Amino acid sequence: MGRTRFIGGESKLVKYLGETVKLKCKYKDENGTETDPTPSTAKVTLYDGQDNVVVSLSLGVKVGGTTGTYKYLYTTQTTDKAGTWHHKWVGTVGSFAVVEWKAFDVKEKI
Repeated sequence: MGRTRFIGGESKLVKYLGETVKLKCKYKDENGTETDPTPSTAKVTLYDGQDNVVVSLSLGVKVGGTTGTYKYLYTTQTTDKAGTWHHKWVGTVGSFAVVEWKAFDVKEKI
């Protein structure tokens, strides 16, 4: 495996406890072209506002016929903790180990 390419950024997405959030990742090669990752290397991990692993699984569901785009739906529980949650997508695309971090806020319903 060659270099590691980090993709990331903060999201303004806000969800309330009990709502479903759609986590999404676009895997791209070194030229920026959307490309499917090597299946055995692709994984998504969701962390709650206290950095506890909520779910970790191999590759989410591919979005339609779109190359390189994957999603995972997660419904927060009313017993979960509010805060800034993070999800990390990893996988190998060509010679790159791709790591993408995203964040969203989970709030208690008033």
